[in-house]
Amino acid sequence: MARLKRTSAVLEAARKRLSGLKGISPPANLGANLTDTIYTAKIDSVAARLDAYNQKLAELDQDQTLGGSRNCLDGRDPCEWPRNTENAEITEIAIGCDTYVG
Repeated sequence: MARLKRTSAVLEAARKRLSGLKGISPPANLGANLTDTIYTAKIDSVAARLDAYNQKLAELDQDQTLGGSRNCLDGRDPCEWPRNTENAEITEIAIGCDTYVG
C-alpha cells in the first residue's frame, strides 16, 4: 500500500495570501524584509522540501515492492531462503543437531 503524500495547510494558506498580496494595486509596502519576491522564494523553498519528502516516500514505496506485489521486507521469511536452509543442513551434519527452526 502506498504511503500518503504529505500536504501542508500552512503552505496552501501562504499561497493564497501571496495571491492576495499580488492583487493589491499599488503594491503594498511591507518593508524591506517582506516583499512579494522574498515571500515567493520562501513559499517555493517550503514547497520544494515538501516535494522532496514526498518523492522519498515514493522511492521507498518503489524499493519496498519488488516483483509486482511481493514485498521484499514483509513477504519473505528468512527460513524460505535457499542459503539459510543449506546452512541449517550443513550445521546439522557438522555438529549433529537440528538448528532449523521452520
